Amino acid sequence: MTIIVFLIDTSASMNQRTFIGARPTMLDIAKGAVETFVKLRQRSPESRGDRYMLFTFEEPPVHIKAGWKENLATFMNELKKHQKLQGYLHLDLR
Repeated sequence: MTIIVFLIDTSASMNQRTFIGARPTMLDIAKGAVETFVKLRQRSPESRGDRYMLFTFEEPPVHIKAGWKENLATFMNELKKHQKLQGYLHLDLR
């Protein structure tokens, strides 16, 4: 079993746009990179049994968004829930 850990920077600087007039923020790009990596990794036969963890720079214990015991669907849902709000990461619970 391979455990792959992702640490997402949730500082206010991640709210900046990638270039003038661009829609995606740096956080959007980071989330997209994680999602792409996981999707590509899932194509590999070596990925059987992989576990993914998602951490942020928030204060413990809320910095763990998805632990290694979570399934892939939970990991991806937690990754997609993250949004920036006034320089802090929060989960959209709507």
